[in-house]
Amino acid sequence: MFRYCVLLLAFLTFEPLALSAQTRPAPKPAPARPAARKPATPAPAAKPVAKTPEPATRIPPDIQVATVHATGGTSTLSTVQLKGGRARISVGDNLASIQQCDARQTIQLNTQARTYLSLPFASTTPPDAAVLEARKKGGEIIYATTVTDTGEKDTLFGFTARHLKTVVTKDYTLTACDKRPQQIETDGWYIDLPSTISCATLPPAPVTLQVDPKNADCIDQVTYQPPTIAVGYPVKYTSTAKTGDDAPVTTTMEVRQLERVDVEAALLGVPADYVEVRTVPQLTADHRPGEPGTKKPGTIRVGLTPLSNRSDAKLETALLNDALMESFGDTDVDYVTLTGSSPMALEADAKAKDADLLLTTTVAEVKTPRGGLVGKMAGTSGDAFTAKVDYALIPPGQSKARASGSERSGGSTLNSAINIAKKVVQFAPPMLMAKYGYMNAYGSMLSQPAGTSGAMTQSPDPVMNMAFSLLDKASAKTAPEQFSTQEAAVASALEEVLKSVVADVGKVAADAKKGR
Repeated sequence: MFRYCVLLLAFLTFEPLALSAQTRPAPKPAPARPAARKPATPAPAAKPVAKTPEPATRIPPDIQVATVHATGGTSTLSTVQLKGGRARISVGDNLASIQQCDARQTIQLNTQARTYLSLPFASTTPPDAAVLEARKKGGEIIYATTVTDTGEKDTLFGFTARHLKTVVTKDYTLTACDKRPQQIETDGWYIDLPSTISCATLPPAPVTLQVDPKNADCIDQVTYQPPTIAVGYPVKYTSTAKTGDDAPVTTTMEVRQLERVDVEAALLGVPADYVEVRTVPQLTADHRPGEPGTKKPGTIRVGLTPLSNRSDAKLETALLNDALMESFGDTDVDYVTLTGSSPMALEADAKAKDADLLLTTTVAEVKTPRGGLVGKMAGTSGDAFTAKVDYALIPPGQSKARASGSERSGGSTLNSAINIAKKVVQFAPPMLMAKYGYMNAYGSMLSQPAGTSGAMTQSPDPVMNMAFSLLDKASAKTAPEQFSTQEAAVASALEEVLKSVVADVGKVAADAKKGR
């Protein structure tokens, strides 16, 4: 019994374990591991694609500047284009000045009439010693320029600008004709232009001659002492000029735009359709030589016929015609030149050009010197040539003259015109500049005290440099040249004819207003 109980207890003890073993699911076999693969040989690394370098940004070599000048409440806008050894300065509607440093000349353009005048740069050689020795009066004038660098700097238009103060002081000897004190003070900012630009302003003349406008026998030698410090190109300044007891004149300048550009080379030369003229009066006209301009209502237009010669003298009549035409340009008479090989052709040209009167001039006689040498000065002794010129003002298609007369040789400025006609006129009265736009564009600036033009031609400002250089030529009075030639004698008589014609035309105009 005991044995039976032990067996029963053992069975009860182990039976749940057996049942448990029978009901538990058999474990799943582990998946077979794949055979180990050999590592793949890596592909060769691709070579990096070379990047094309970006092209360097091109900097144009030329400069274009837009500038505003102001004086006395009047402002003027100008444009300066700089390219290598040349520069173009444009002002107003009909003015352009081309500086050609490579050719040492300035080309003045009348863009309205499409004419141009070439003027050589001022000579850098000292004046002829013989001229200085021959003068009766005069001394020396010295313009000295001092520059003070304030040390201040700023970045303007991409350039480093320096703040400089300059003072131009006039000094003179006791024998000088012009003894008025003068000083020009300028406070401004300046930059250094790139090396591609070499003709920003006209090269200064170190020594020049200045003739006293009131006394042609008094000639001063003018010397310009340059500053010891290079100033550079102005981008902004205020300048005050003081001369004698005159009120100071202040001019301001400011660059509104300055950019690197490519300036067309054609802008720095003479256009193909322009006509060259030889004189300032021809340049300032609103029409080309020989072409009629616009006739103003109520004016009397005079047609200049070619000079005729009845004397025994051999004359260069073409030069005399040019001289007379140039002198008419200094008057208020409306004139045109007439062409034609016969009286009928001249009358037809006069009608086509709307001329009211034909001016005929005839050399009646030329007398040779009495016992003297041809080389003696004309008009200074009884040994000079003398001439007589007849003239008449005749309405086209009529035979009766409205006015006529005869004139003989006398003191004449046309003597100079004879010589100048062979070269180039380098001066003209300031009133002529008004026709060319200078007075309209620079009226207040050019009203600076008389005598400042000489100092202002040394300005580093190309616009002022150009304006005052021409003003200097326009207002300078050169000593009258005298010639002991037959042409000089005729020119002297033509000068008197000119005066009489101007007076006669005035009378004809007055009579026309009265209905006569």
